[in-house]
Amino acid sequence: MSFLKLFPLLLLTFQFSLSWSFRALLISRLSTIDGSEFRKLVEDLRMPEKQSIVYIPTALYAFDKRSSKSRGEQRRRAKYDIKIKASLLSEIFDIKDIKILDLDKDTLPETKSEIHDIFHDASIVYVDGGNTFYLQAHILKSNFWKHINPYLDQGCLYIGASAGAIVAGKSVQTAYWKGWDDPDVLEQEMKW
Repeated sequence: MSFLKLFPLLLLTFQFSLSWSFRALLISRLSTIDGSEFRKLVEDLRMPEKQSIVYIPTALYAFDKRSSKSRGEQRRRAKYDIKIKASLLSEIFDIKDIKILDLDKDTLPETKSEIHDIFHDASIVYVDGGNTFYLQAHILKSNFWKHINPYLDQGCLYIGASAGAIVAGKSVQTAYWKGWDDPDVLEQEMKW
């Protein structure tokens, strides 16, 4: 990967880190993390003591009506992709403990101790790409930001890939720019 391909990644990281109280790395998609440039960037981030990664693949589970695959086939493929990505994250960050938290089927626990069990030893919260609108709906439904902000403030690194990067902003309106995500993916109507 050339420096020019990596430059947008670095630019996003710099711009957003200036306006947030927590550290964040925003990337266009997971495939960006395969290269040696990304690995070098990770080394330069001065990660807190490596303990666990909380991997949130929720956006991958959105049903795509345009696909010729059934809902079940799409779900099985997403599960397969999640296993591969979890393994890749473990290798790149040299962290063996990966906690997969799917916000569309798992609701975040209500008690502080249950939330603490998920996030207390996380060095990284990795929110994957997929359908931005689907992800945002489940983030809002689960009160995700309220639950993880204390851990981000304590030094946990937020990494958002594609949809995961977009939901970290003030609005998901930018998801309309790429034209890939179906905002009608949910049963209920949402205002974006």
